[in-house]
Amino acid sequence: MSGICRKCLIAAQAEAADVEAEMDSFLKLLKPEDLAGEELFSERIAICRECSFLLGATCNACGCYVEFRANVKDGSCPKKKWQHRV
Repeated sequence: MSGICRKCLIAAQAEAADVEAEMDSFLKLLKPEDLAGEELFSERIAICRECSFLLGATCNACGCYVEFRANVKDGSCPKKKWQHRV
């Protein structure tokens, strides 16, 4: 595993500027009420950081960038470690 930090998210990766910009562009397309909000996002990311499926900012269970999924209010974990709130 050369140069990939298993538990680093997008912002912590040196070559991640393009992915981070793409994520920001995607999130700007969503309505504010469709975003998780900082508190919920932080709770979800804390769970993802401890998960054995996190690998270099991606979920090894589904292939998504965990920060994308965690930012969407109706997002959910493919392994059911966290769910969207009604």
